[in-house]
Amino acid sequence: GGRGAHRARPAGRGGTRARRRSGALGPPPRPPRLLASYPPLRRVRADGEPRGAMADDAGEGHVQQVRFVTRLPDELRVPRAPLAVPARLARYGLSEVVNSLLAAAGKGGGRTRPFDFLIEGELLRTTLEGALLAKGLSAERVVELEYVPAAAPPEQQSRRKQSDWVGAVAGLAASPGGDAAPLVVTGSYDSVVRLHDPASGDVLASCAGHSASVVAAAALGDAKGELVATAAKDATVRLWRAARAGGGKVELQAVAEIDAHADAAQCVAAGAGGRRLLTGGWDGAARLWDVASVIEGEADGGDGDEGEGEGDTKRRRTARGARAGAKGASRGDAVAHTSRAGALLTLEGHSQCVSGAAWLQGGSSAAVTASWDRSLRLWDIESGKETRAPLYATKAVHALDAQRCGSGGLVATGGVDP
Repeated sequence: GGRGAHRARPAGRGGTRARRRSGALGPPPRPPRLLASYPPLRRVRADGEPRGAMADDAGEGHVQQVRFVTRLPDELRVPRAPLAVPARLARYGLSEVVNSLLAAAGKGGGRTRPFDFLIEGELLRTTLEGALLAKGLSAERVVELEYVPAAAPPEQQSRRKQSDWVGAVAGLAASPGGDAAPLVVTGSYDSVVRLHDPASGDVLASCAGHSASVVAAAALGDAKGELVATAAKDATVRLWRAARAGGGKVELQAVAEIDAHADAAQCVAAGAGGRRLLTGGWDGAARLWDVASVIEGEADGGDGDEGEGEGDTKRRRTARGARAGAKGASRGDAVAHTSRAGALLTLEGHSQCVSGAAWLQGGSSAAVTASWDRSLRLWDIESGKETRAPLYATKAVHALDAQRCGSGGLVATGGVDP
C-alpha cells in the first residue's frame, strides 16, 4: 500500500502540470524584475566596494536610475550618464555617491562636501523611494537629481537681550579697505535703532528718531557701507549714517526723514547700488525714492505746520527720541530734516498693506512687492507697470526676498499659511 501511494505522487505532479497548461492555475509566477543591476554603483567607489550609507542599503530593495545634474562650476560636476543607486538612499547616501564620482574624475580637490538634492524642483527630505511615491513618479524613468551645496546650520556667535521686540535687522558690510568691521543694525518696538558689534553683541550706538515701532531696516550698500534705512509705524522712513570714528568708536547719525506713507510704513528695500529705496505701507502703496534727492532735500520748516519756528521744530523732533534715555540707550543725533523730495513714482495695485519689497539683484529696474491681499506683483521700475499677472499665495504674505537667477529671477515668500 505504501509503495502505491509513493507511485501516485508523480501522477499528481503530472496532473498539476496538466492543469497549469489548461490555465486552471493561472500563469506561472515570474521572477522579480530589476530596473538595473547594482554593479554601476560599485564602479564609482574608489575601492570597489560600497561604504557608509550605501553599504547599509546594498542589496536591499530595488535600485533606481538617476542622473546627477548641477549648476556648480565644472570642478564640481559629475558625468551626466544615468547611474543605478539604491532607492533607499537619502541626502547623506546620495552625497557619498556624488563625492565618489568627483573623486573618480579627479575633481573636488580631495574634499568631501555635503550636498542637498532637488527632485522636480523640491528639496529631497526623504529617501529617493519615498520622494517618488509622494510625487507619483514612475520608478521606470531616469530621475534627474540636481545637487547643490548643503548649507551648514548657523552657529550663534553672540546674544544680547533687547528692551522690547526686535522688529528689524540689517547688516552693514565692512569698509572696502578692511579698516572698519561689519556692524549689525536693529530696530525695536521701543522706537530705538541700535548698532551692534556682531562678535560680542554689544550696543555701540543707538538713536530714537522714530516716534513708533521700527518694523523694517535695509542697508543701502553704498561705497562707504555706512548708510541704512529704517521704516516705522509712524509712517516715516529714516536714513541713518553709521559714522566710524577713531579708536573703533561708532556714532549713529540721523540723515533724513521721509513722510513716506499715509499710514504705517511696513517695509523698505534698497536697490541700484544704494541709489534707490522702495518702501511699502499700510496704505496699500509702494513708493520709489531717490536717495540722493532725499538726503539733499530741503527741510520743510516744521513738519508741514506753517508758522512754527526753527526752535519749535527742533524741540518737537528731539522729543521723538526722549524715550531712548528712559530705555537706557544714548539718543545720539536724532534730529534730521524732513525731506521735501517726493517719490519718483507710486506703484499701485495692492488692496491691502504692502508687507514686503525686494529688488532682483543685477537688474536695477526689476522689483517685487508682496501684500496682505495675498498677491505678489512684479514691476518694471522704469515704467511703473507690472511685467506679468500677479501671483497669489493661499493667505497673507508677510516676508519676501528675491534674487536674479540666470535670465529670470527667484522669489521666496513667507506667510501665515503653514
